[in-house]
Amino acid sequence: MNIFEMIYTTPNVVALEYIYNNFFAEFGCVPQIEHTVGDVLLNRFDRKDDALIHFKNSALYCERDTLKKIYSDIDLCTAVGCSQTDLLKYYEFTEDLDSTDEQFIRNLIGSSYILLSRSINLTGKYSVCLHHRADLISDWIKIFIDKVIPLDISFGLNPYVFLVGDYFGAYKYYLDSGEVPQIDYCLSETQKWYDWIGDLTIQGKEGFDYSYDQLFEISEKRHTKILKNLEPDFLNGDFLYNNDIINKIN
Repeated sequence: MNIFEMIYTTPNVVALEYIYNNFFAEFGCVPQIEHTVGDVLLNRFDRKDDALIHFKNSALYCERDTLKKIYSDIDLCTAVGCSQTDLLKYYEFTEDLDSTDEQFIRNLIGSSYILLSRSINLTGKYSVCLHHRADLISDWIKIFIDKVIPLDISFGLNPYVFLVGDYFGAYKYYLDSGEVPQIDYCLSETQKWYDWIGDLTIQGKEGFDYSYDQLFEISEKRHTKILKNLEPDFLNGDFLYNNDIINKIN
């Protein structure tokens, strides 16, 4: 049984802490382990406060000297990108934010989007990343459109197509693994956002004239274009954030 199997099958929080502490003592911070432990604490044991430090540890791995390493490794992309999104989804920023912090929040959102998109591109299908990317865009749609995507790409873009595409993609791939709660949630979100865009014009046709699969394909092509455009900026450090902004998440 490998370390991930041990974490996912641990019978209780005490056993999980024992496994983690022994691993950490020998290997230090490993983002894949940090996110897995955080995910189990949050979603299996309902220990949101205990999960926070693990998501933070994983997100803080994203530094200037680790960018290329993360970007070239699908497991690191997934762990760091999902941890960043979990911080943005399940927790809140403290109220003492200034204009500099707002830029770092934009960078955190952008970094998460880029890493999740990179993971999806490397695999061709990855339900957890599609699910996280959809949640990220849904929760932070204004900043994503106004401050993350370049203006020449965002002009005339209907961001809700991304939500239909990503939630439906996650739904399809969750079906293969039989993860019922995620299947139900992603299908419900697909239907909700499909109804939202139904009367809007997308590439010359009404939204209702497209199938879910067609919108998924349109969405993926647009994501690929955006990722290609943002990739040099990410590797150049333009989406870095500091420890202070992570520490302002509670």
